[in-house]
Amino acid sequence: MNIIATAVIAVAAAVGSAATATAAEPAKTVASAGTDASAAHTRASTPPMGWNSYNAYACDNGSQNMEAVAKFIHDSGLEADGYTYVNSDGCYDDNEGLGSPNTYGITAPTAQDPESCGAINGRLPNGELYVNSYAFPPSSPCANDGFALVGQDLHSLGLKLGLYLDAGNNWNCEEIPGSYGFDSTDAATLAKWRADYVKIDWGCGDSLVPPASNAPAGYTGIDADTGNQGFGGPTFSTNSAYDTDQQTTQVKMYSALVDAIRAQKRPITVSIAGAGTIASQLWGLPIAELDRPTGDANANFTTTGKHAAGSVVGIVNADAQLYEPLTGPGHWIDPDAMEVGNGSLTPTEDRSEMSMFSEMAEPLLMSTNLCAADCGPDTTPATKAQLDLAVSVFGNKRVIAVDQDALGSPAHIVGTFDGTHLVMTRQLKNGDVAVTLFNESTTDAATMSATAADLGLPAASGYRVQDLWTGATTTTQGPISASVAPTETVMYRITPLGSSPSAGNSDPSRSSATPSESPAPTLPTSSAPENSNATRSSATTATIPSALESVSCATATACAAVDEFGAAVVFDPRHPQKAQRLSIDSGRTLVSVSCVSGSTSCTAIDTAGWAVTFPISGHGGSSSHSIDPGGQPTAVDCVSATQCTLVDGKGVEVTFVPGTSHVTRRAAVDPSTYLAAVSCPSAAQCTAAGGGGNNGDTEVAFDPRSGTVGPAGVTAIDDQTVNGVSSVSCPSADSCTVVDGSGNEVSFATRTGAVDAGGVTPLEGADLAAGLGVLTSVDCVSTGQCTGVDLNGKAVTFDPTTGAISGAARTVDTGSGLRAVSCPTASECVGVDLQGRVAVFAPNGTTSSVTAIDPPVRWSSHAAV
Repeated sequence: MNIIATAVIAVAAAVGSAATATAAEPAKTVASAGTDASAAHTRASTPPMGWNSYNAYACDNGSQNMEAVAKFIHDSGLEADGYTYVNSDGCYDDNEGLGSPNTYGITAPTAQDPESCGAINGRLPNGELYVNSYAFPPSSPCANDGFALVGQDLHSLGLKLGLYLDAGNNWNCEEIPGSYGFDSTDAATLAKWRADYVKIDWGCGDSLVPPASNAPAGYTGIDADTGNQGFGGPTFSTNSAYDTDQQTTQVKMYSALVDAIRAQKRPITVSIAGAGTIASQLWGLPIAELDRPTGDANANFTTTGKHAAGSVVGIVNADAQLYEPLTGPGHWIDPDAMEVGNGSLTPTEDRSEMSMFSEMAEPLLMSTNLCAADCGPDTTPATKAQLDLAVSVFGNKRVIAVDQDALGSPAHIVGTFDGTHLVMTRQLKNGDVAVTLFNESTTDAATMSATAADLGLPAASGYRVQDLWTGATTTTQGPISASVAPTETVMYRITPLGSSPSAGNSDPSRSSATPSESPAPTLPTSSAPENSNATRSSATTATIPSALESVSCATATACAAVDEFGAAVVFDPRHPQKAQRLSIDSGRTLVSVSCVSGSTSCTAIDTAGWAVTFPISGHGGSSSHSIDPGGQPTAVDCVSATQCTLVDGKGVEVTFVPGTSHVTRRAAVDPSTYLAAVSCPSAAQCTAAGGGGNNGDTEVAFDPRSGTVGPAGVTAIDDQTVNGVSSVSCPSADSCTVVDGSGNEVSFATRTGAVDAGGVTPLEGADLAAGLGVLTSVDCVSTGQCTGVDLNGKAVTFDPTTGAISGAARTVDTGSGLRAVSCPTASECVGVDLQGRVAVFAPNGTTSSVTAIDPPVRWSSHAAV
């Protein structure tokens, strides 16, 4: 057993719960790959940094977007910051090509038919992995050198190429045949293509009908029982020997591939994606530079159900509590690629993920859309706002310096972790310590503190404390303390007084910027209310878009929108330039607003569970009441001046009297399910919709007065989405329409759950590329007319009964994503976007106008000690 293996097993024994009972003897089965300890240390003396394709593009990954992302990384300064790997994370084989099942909908008008090159089941006659010739064009037909050409481009920029394999021997659900039995061939192919990094996954099962077998001639392994034929060759998942000792098979197959890679003359960093295996952290770290014991990441800050473990909070807590002691130079715990910039994560949550991964010395793999232009047919260019956010978060030199600290020591939890407030400290090479105060609550701010001794600091006359997000530096003689907003992480670098300033601390500014642009303004790191009692010792400011989240119109001349920063904007769509901004919920994030038709008031809700009622005229005071504390409300609909209903992220509906604290009914109508939207056509009926987390959609009709669920129960009617539906609109008691993030609408009868004749209708065309057709909101003015809007600024009007579209989807708001829509009449709709603008347009016409109504917010960031 090599030195690293011994150290890892010893630490694992101390951690205890990090290992399963079956991991008592893992080292006995580790192959000779484990003897490569010194080389492993050289290859990954600090956590690898780079970019991974999957969270950005899923299976729409190809040469053009990879090379465009590489160019942005190089030009923006992110490469200079240390991001060097550009990794293709699967989906590159022939299953996406012409004449094969097009599982992920890649556009392939000119793809080379793999069979014409002799490829069967993803491999050429010589056993080499076949690469989709449309996504990764070769230098000539059947040359199969598409990845080599991408690598040539990356290397010319000083970057490195990363690829994806599977250690098993069945067809992987990422469209890759397993490597077992082809280990030497695949390792030699990696070297031939000049790969620098490889992620090795563990199968996705063998549920698909096999077309043939790729088993080597004479193969007689434990997984070669008669009938066990999977897509990529013989499969093991139904074999009795595998079922008896799965870990033995897993270690054998992984070690065979890693051994073959180590035998190549080219140094290749190996990352084991061991979430589907048994205790990979014990046998994986001795043979590879990275091991991921946790499941796939998802773009949730926190969630419930089976996807909770892959949320930001789930991964951070698992690594902090179980796996962090195992990390160190040459053997790093991998948290999976980051979700910064993806899904519903806020900038505060983005910075929390970056902070916590860096505190724990984990690999920093960006995985968001970083293509600025020339992205290829299946990729929409990122907006400037997206790219600026990415650079500002990923490019924080002070935070990166902690992640890349040469000592490579693990962080540890300070005191007792209560499940919500996580304090961690980490020793740095020059004697400083890095400290993170992570508030995992989504609703409540917290004062978090620790003494110098708790943090591992030596006794000193004082300590220099630098906030690594603002750059502000203060000194203190007492405990380290900060008021930490919900979902925020405050990150400090602390130096005992008398020590010299540490590397990475001297420049508080961001050095890399988008080409031809000045550095992006520093984003705020705290959403604490302005009247917070926290001690404020320093402050920086930033200007960021106000991000309008919802809009509702009481009449054709009176509308209200709400933003992320506690403000409502009231306006007349005919004269939007005269809009009034009202600060009605300072320090909180408003997510939804509803104005009763023909009324003079509106009610908005925030993520902390408060409801705020205010005059739509802009004249007069507002009234705030806590209605759903801790429930994480998402949407509200008011049917009268005396009845509103909200739904939340826990499957609960709350019906209340607006302007008061009186709750008339609280009921779990779809327990533990994320409800994203609600529509109430009458005082006796509402329909909520949502779902997500790869569990599909959910719709439920209920009586808000009693909480009684309707006869159809909880339904799932949109088989084209795994991530739920985003909005619902019900123009009558028995007619509702939902839209999803894949460009579809589904209309149905609420009493029976029966889908209308149009079925699931693609409103913007079939087989949309990733990032297109992300419908965020729908409003139906009648049972025959609905209008939906998407994150690319498009609107589409349709007949919900048939799915017939009134003309094609058209752009009504260039340059920013539409977040919500309200149509006060059949001839006029009002949409709001993430840049604080309103788009007024004719749903069945060609006219539209866009006006800024909510100015950018200049927001203070404070550090406290």
